[in-house]
Amino acid sequence: MTLLLKGDAMLGLKSIVRSFVFAVLILFVAMPIASVSALTTIVDNGNPDNRVDIVFLGDGYTQTDLNAGIYDNHVNSYINYMFSADQDADPFGRYAGFFNVHQIDVVSIQSGADEPPNGIYVNTALDASYWWDGSTERLLYINNSKANNQVNQALSGTNITADLKLVTVNSDKYGGGGGTYGVYAGGNGAAHEVAMHEIGHSFANLADEYVTSGNGHYTGAEPSEINVTKSPTGEKWSHWIGFQDPRGSQYDIDVFEGARYYATGIYRPSSTSKMRTLNQAFNAVSREKIIHDIYAHVDPLDDWLNTPNSFSVYDEALWVDVVDPNVIALEWSVDGVPVTGATGETFLLSDYGFAPGSYEVTARAYDTVLEHVGDGSLLDLVRTNLDLLEQEITWTVDIRKTGDANYDGKVNDLDVTIVANNWRNTGTDWATGDFNADGVTDSIDLFLLSQVWVDTSDTGTGGGGIPEPASLSILLLGGAILRRRIK
Repeated sequence: MTLLLKGDAMLGLKSIVRSFVFAVLILFVAMPIASVSALTTIVDNGNPDNRVDIVFLGDGYTQTDLNAGIYDNHVNSYINYMFSADQDADPFGRYAGFFNVHQIDVVSIQSGADEPPNGIYVNTALDASYWWDGSTERLLYINNSKANNQVNQALSGTNITADLKLVTVNSDKYGGGGGTYGVYAGGNGAAHEVAMHEIGHSFANLADEYVTSGNGHYTGAEPSEINVTKSPTGEKWSHWIGFQDPRGSQYDIDVFEGARYYATGIYRPSSTSKMRTLNQAFNAVSREKIIHDIYAHVDPLDDWLNTPNSFSVYDEALWVDVVDPNVIALEWSVDGVPVTGATGETFLLSDYGFAPGSYEVTARAYDTVLEHVGDGSLLDLVRTNLDLLEQEITWTVDIRKTGDANYDGKVNDLDVTIVANNWRNTGTDWATGDFNADGVTDSIDLFLLSQVWVDTSDTGTGGGGIPEPASLSILLLGGAILRRRIK
């Protein structure tokens, strides 16, 4: 049955509907929702294509918290520690110039994180919660999907890739977790150490080296992580066994039973390390893995003179741009022989006495730790995959003598003839008399030739002189007139 309303009844119903819709809209507008803000770069060391880009997100920070600078303080405090000279932050301090740092201000409706067993639930943008696995109080983590959405939206339209992802949670309760994101409680006193430990997981794929109560003998497969093994001989880190760490004997490398939560049947490289206990350094095995992973994102050179493999120059410097001159050294060689004293970012063959000719020039950029492989020093940081830490650029360079258009090693009347035959032609090159590479053979090229020209027309004496530019002009004019008549 259809009910028809007329007159006042219809007007009354419309009024009720309008009021309801208006109320819903007011409620929707007033409802606080999590939002995504623009990406802010707080440390810019260079092209993101050749840096490790750290991206921070925050969870449990309300707009009021953000306005008060709580999130900024938590991020900046950790960054200052991570790239400090503190031994417990090694090796990140050495490679600070290899990183950019960005942060995304994610607004939550409420502050803090969930604590389910305590009946504490807060409305945050990334669902941060302790007891993430349902049983471990200190395991603090977030919703990967929601975090990924925030990152994807913030990085859209940029050339930045989130190579290392960290989430600081607005809580002072101890906790953290490692996975796709390294998560830590930014307000806790152990925040720096927890975050560094979680980076070991999320960036370098390192295993925990501690033992969990109740876990006895390990019977699983060989772990994929480099810092734990089933082998009682420690084959994975055999190249480090016997290393006496100058930072302290607790980091000396051998084979120690008990790791990856189990007391027996699985081994670690040192008696202690950051992957076993906070407020310790990474052992040599873990540190090497971190360095390898940094170089998986970063080449020693940011840029270089990009030319064809073989090209010609006259008194033009070759150049390269290193990522960080405090870490990367340069070595220049010519035809396979290192040039003594050539260690700068530019190289000019004539500065080192090379005469006109063809040469193969190579710039080798390398991490100076390669000078300390196996020496047991504080810079003995890497012993495998050494090729990751260096880069070579090679040019085949033809140095020409100005004015020698026919490449015979002399500047004489034959070269004058070439200039005359191409006088005022455009689109010319070296072989057709354009010695200053401006695309035209003209008086400038004639002047350059005149500075080094030797008259070889009088073969009887063999003692030709260097003419004045005016004399060359007469010769050139005569050649040009002759060329026109022949045409």
